[in-house]
Amino acid sequence: MRIISVNPYIVRGATPGSETDRSMKPIPNWALSCLVRIETETGLVGWGEGSSLIRLGGGPAKVREIVNTIFGPTLIGRDPTEPMVVWKELQTLAASTFGRDPTHHMKRANIAAISAIDIALWDISGQAKGQPVHKLLSNVVRSKIKVCVDISLSSLWEERFSSDSAWQPTSSVPQPEAQFLLDLGFDTFEVRISGPLERSMRTVRATRHGFGRQASIVVKNLTSRAPEEELVSAMSTARVSLLVDNPANYSEDSPRLSVPMAWGGREWNGKYLCDGMAGGDVDILQPNIIICGGFTALLRILTIARSHDVLVMPSCHTSYGSGIALAATIQASAAVPWKSMEAGQEPNPKEPMISLSPDILDIRNQFLVQKIDGSGGYLHVPEAPGLGTTVDEQVLGQMAIQ
Repeated sequence: MRIISVNPYIVRGATPGSETDRSMKPIPNWALSCLVRIETETGLVGWGEGSSLIRLGGGPAKVREIVNTIFGPTLIGRDPTEPMVVWKELQTLAASTFGRDPTHHMKRANIAAISAIDIALWDISGQAKGQPVHKLLSNVVRSKIKVCVDISLSSLWEERFSSDSAWQPTSSVPQPEAQFLLDLGFDTFEVRISGPLERSMRTVRATRHGFGRQASIVVKNLTSRAPEEELVSAMSTARVSLLVDNPANYSEDSPRLSVPMAWGGREWNGKYLCDGMAGGDVDILQPNIIICGGFTALLRILTIARSHDVLVMPSCHTSYGSGIALAATIQASAAVPWKSMEAGQEPNPKEPMISLSPDILDIRNQFLVQKIDGSGGYLHVPEAPGLGTTVDEQVLGQMAIQ
């Protein structure tokens, strides 16, 4: 079986509301990524996706150009069931074509292109072998992936729930505004913090108060500094399960965290991901396979993570990436090993999870023939070969950006 064509498409993967902010003023939309369609002589078609997360230096257009003019032509006639071999060759080709020290933007575009191609090749490999990708990656058996609902508008939740005088850390009754999410089966929620200390503390408290005692809360720190002692204490009292943060924000003088730290969802450089694990501050690594090198990069990361006793939780950003990105992340999440953390870090995530806005599935399912099922608070792992879904190319053609 040989590859006969490689075709890239630019798509918009934004969630509802990304075009405008709450004041309805237009804001830039950089949530674009590049899909890659690879077809074989036997008629098998694999799909992959890559994103550089930037528009500078060409962004998705540069990724498409690299696929069209550099990587794609070298794949014609190749065996598509050797993704790890192709991955290494594309890395070498990128270094020889652009030099050992290309610009930052070019490096990101190269890795995004390799990510898309690698995911598509694993998709074909699974189809050829009659196995879902997660069974090719490991012997871990996981039939569903927990959804962590990104409530995003943290200031809105703060306004609704943050009566500090009424807030009690043992509150067990969810607020009516949150009950509809709980009724849908969701029990894990991510809230973002930024700005002054007092506001961040109110946001954490408001989230716990709003969703009740039984829900799991994930806090994502969007500031460029480590949480202060008061905020660390507030997270502990609110029984936060996980802090998503950048270990570079921390120093020896930073307060000791009482919750595990996750990082890596926006990091594209494999060396930096490995350095983050080696630093000792990261408990959970969150590689995003559409920006850091695809499934093959994930396998390499898993090997290194084991040596540092770091858990790996593949991530898929709520504001970029199409249904292909989500389908690939589900396969990746189904394949990673997991174990309980130290008792001193309870409560903590008991299983891998993917952050998702509750209204995003309709957007990401638009051009997928087999829709991703997110019922009951979980994303269900398909057992169909490859990524477990195919693309309605007529619908995709209407959505693709020239």
